[in-house]
Amino acid sequence: MPQFEIKLTELESGGKDYDLPLPAAWLDANLGVEGVKADLEAKGVLHFYASLSGSDVIVHGRVKTRVIAECARCLADAPIAIDTDLTGLFSKRTAATVEELELTPEDLNRVVYVGDSIILDDFVRDQVLLEVPMQSLCREDCPGIPVPDHIRGPEVLEEGPTLDGKRIDPRFAPLLALKDLAKDSSTTPTAQKAKKK
Repeated sequence: MPQFEIKLTELESGGKDYDLPLPAAWLDANLGVEGVKADLEAKGVLHFYASLSGSDVIVHGRVKTRVIAECARCLADAPIAIDTDLTGLFSKRTAATVEELELTPEDLNRVVYVGDSIILDDFVRDQVLLEVPMQSLCREDCPGIPVPDHIRGPEVLEEGPTLDGKRIDPRFAPLLALKDLAKDSSTTPTAQKAKKK
């Protein structure tokens, strides 16, 4: 069952204002994007004015709610307040509309409807998702996931070993041990016999 519906009969005597709640549970069930969910404590609202222009319906209003995205740096919850304009042009589907193969720029801003009512559910969902940044942050100065000490290495390289008189990152010390091991194995009697062959 649709959540947001405009019946054309409601617009026949002129435009109409709509003030509708935007339930967080409905939004959460319909977002359908991984890493983005509705804030179940948010009280969303959808306000718009709808009017007829011939067989077209013009919708203009505002949607307010809050969603939670995944922080791009630390993967924690990043709350995002949604407060955006809602503007749409809905045209009744006709035989000509079905057979049209070439879209004009105006057609890209037009939504086709069938019957005596317009369902705004997908339209509202898309407007909310368009407001979610590509890379959400829980806060502007988020440092990201902490790097474990055994991976991070020292702040300064004075603590590291030396190779040919130069300090190197101590995380490469195991590789130096392998190098020494390879050097030692090349001097064994078995290795020397293999070289002679």
